[in-house]
Amino acid sequence: MRTHPSLHPQDFTPIWTRRGNVRLQPLWNPEDAQALRSALRTTPHTLQAGLPEDPLRYQYWTATWNRDDAPLPALAELHRWIEQELRVLAEQISGMRLLSPPDGLVMSVLYGRGCYLDAHNDADGQRAVAYVLGLTDDRWPAEEGGHLEFFRQDRVVERRPPGWNSLDLFHVEHHRSFVHQVPMVTTHRERRVIAGWFHRA
Repeated sequence: MRTHPSLHPQDFTPIWTRRGNVRLQPLWNPEDAQALRSALRTTPHTLQAGLPEDPLRYQYWTATWNRDDAPLPALAELHRWIEQELRVLAEQISGMRLLSPPDGLVMSVLYGRGCYLDAHNDADGQRAVAYVLGLTDDRWPAEEGGHLEFFRQDRVVERRPPGWNSLDLFHVEHHRSFVHQVPMVTTHRERRVIAGWFHRA
């Protein structure tokens, strides 16, 4: 996989410094994004749903893998790209030294009709920067759900549509963490992302 040559991390550092979150697009060369989405469409995903007693309510489909058990070569290459190039890119934009989580997992998430992720905070004392790699080429209005929403003081302050060949980075340390959610998808849509975190070194 190759990061798009037009992407210059220093262009996004002022936005990160001011807002604590940023979207970059295009992220990869177009043929790499298409190949990755094709690989994910042939990879089995399992439905995940929170239990009634869980504090966080959610429902979506996932597939996970690490460097040793990626089901397809394109997904093994994605794992390498995240641990190396994406981590460095996030460091350059955020100004932090970052590490990949020790479990080494990459997670593909598919939101279809009825899928959602309730408002929550990713801060856990270790996570510093969250990333969402967008692989959704469809577009639909926010009223149909599936958009990434950021909160401040219980109010939605930003709403991002699903991205194609895009990267969303946002701060998730306790003192600057964003509460965020993905409202329920109410129509037959497909929001496909790769989601994860980096820890502060």
